[in-house]
Amino acid sequence: MVPADIDINLVISRMFEKMDSMSEKIDNLCDRITKMEMAVQSHFKEVESGKNRKKVQSEWKEKKFYIIIAVMGVLFTAYSMFF
Repeated sequence: MVPADIDINLVISRMFEKMDSMSEKIDNLCDRITKMEMAVQSHFKEVESGKNRKKVQSEWKEKKFYIIIAVMGVLFTAYSMFF
């Protein structure tokens, strides 16, 4: 019976070693996934800020366009009334 106990203890110790190595691998995967998630979130924030910046710039260009058209209309009206 003693050899069976040794075999069982050996099997159990090997199982725990495998579980420990799997646990380490899982921890490493979790760390890498967390780093990837942070990088992706950072990238999305940069993209969103770029979109907002472009939106503000396009709104300013649109306002500038309308102001130029209004000024030209006023000038043409003044020209046609006084000359």
